[in-house]
Amino acid sequence: MANAPSSLALEILKETSWKNISNGSVQSAVTTIATYLTTLRYQATSAACTAMLRDLVEDILRAQGGQVNEAVVGPASNAENLIVDGPTQTAFATIRTYFGGLSLANVPPVGALPAKQAFGPLARLIVEST
Repeated sequence: MANAPSSLALEILKETSWKNISNGSVQSAVTTIATYLTTLRYQATSAACTAMLRDLVEDILRAQGGQVNEAVVGPASNAENLIVDGPTQTAFATIRTYFGGLSLANVPPVGALPAKQAFGPLARLIVEST
């Protein structure tokens, strides 16, 4: 059953975690993805994607603090390339590039926080919902 568009994803843009993203391009990319999630046909899909986007924001914050390393593997970037919305696909590319450019210098060899790895599942769910 299709429902009215869900604005749940836009709530992320009011949260402190989104405001704490230090990279302007990444913050803009998260805004683009959150805005796109409001256009999904089913509210349940939008809600599931919103939860994954929150996990992705948490990984971004952990990564910028040098607490976690998140590598975006091949299948995730393949899913990213299947997203039909151009700005959303570009937003995923921006975040993937950001993760790829992070240094491992500050990541502790033992005790690093595990990444939630939300990038790939979020990209795949968006692809499957279109």
